[in-house]
Amino acid sequence: TKAPTDPGKYTARITAPATGFYKAVNWTETFTIDYLEAPNSKATADGDKGNYGWFKSDVKIKAPSGYLIGTSKNGEFFEKIAWDDKIDKIYYKRVSDGAITDAVDLKLDVKIDKDLPVVSFEDGVKLDESTKTVKVFLDDMKFTIVDDNLATVFVGGTEYKVENGRCEIDLLAGDDTQT
Repeated sequence: TKAPTDPGKYTARITAPATGFYKAVNWTETFTIDYLEAPNSKATADGDKGNYGWFKSDVKIKAPSGYLIGTSKNGEFFEKIAWDDKIDKIYYKRVSDGAITDAVDLKLDVKIDKDLPVVSFEDGVKLDESTKTVKVFLDDMKFTIVDDNLATVFVGGTEYKVENGRCEIDLLAGDDTQT
């Protein structure tokens, strides 16, 4: 009597009575509608957050409550999948009935930085790896900080700009203790 639009299993039955030209026909067909509109709440990035929107761990794409996500309509679906910046479309699968969406654009701003900046000193000074500090008594100490994800570095309250992933700093005697 009416075409179904909700996800689920359906059976269509057609019965046509005999006419002067045709015999009576009974036809039955079973079909499934698994199309689903994308949920109002979207997938989110899940991981160990650092400062300023950066993550400091591996990131997973997490499905909203009541759904699973996958990268293929006919593939496997999970609560979380590993972040890959090459993934631009995902599919949602509703847990309650298995209904699946069409491809949905994935728009997440994920910035990951798991590596500590590299600090190298001139004059053979070595960084204590366990405390990430150095204690020296020098008139002049030059060192370089390298990290593509830094914009600025603060040493003793002074701001230094990081350009092209590098910042060279020269501390002079009389500046007292510097952090």
